[in-house]
Amino acid sequence: MRQTKTVKIRGVQYTLTQLGAATGRKVLLRVAKVVGPLMAASSSAEALAAAVLGDISDADLDFVCDAFSECTRMQMTTQAKVPTQIAVPFDFDEQFAGNYSAMLEWLSEHFQLNFSSFLAEIGETMGRLQATVKESLSPGGSIPISGESSSQAASGPVS
Repeated sequence: MRQTKTVKIRGVQYTLTQLGAATGRKVLLRVAKVVGPLMAASSSAEALAAAVLGDISDADLDFVCDAFSECTRMQMTTQAKVPTQIAVPFDFDEQFAGNYSAMLEWLSEHFQLNFSSFLAEIGETMGRLQATVKESLSPGGSIPISGESSSQAASGPVS
């Protein structure tokens, strides 16, 4: 089931819904092609954000914004005797005309909703891989053979 998240950006309340797997995969791939090479060269999150904005193509940014727009609803309060919150269609052009910092906040919220757990897991996996490689390359270490754990490789063949 897709998760939802309600956020308030510059006084406007939005309900964000996770992308479906097929669209999420496409967004992730497009963004990874831009972000991946820049991550190694960036010294901070701000530097990375600036580099991404400088390198992302119009087509990729349009694709990402369109995909996230499909999963966004605005919350409005009715002017009835008893005010009620209702979801209304989201109009990207109207919401962010001349308000690009709010658009970046909205993109950030969607990325967190859709990819934060994946990015955390991939970071942990890369950390374990880096530790294994470091251990294997240290004096006395060895690189495990397929199907063999690093502890088996270090202690020799099992009889």
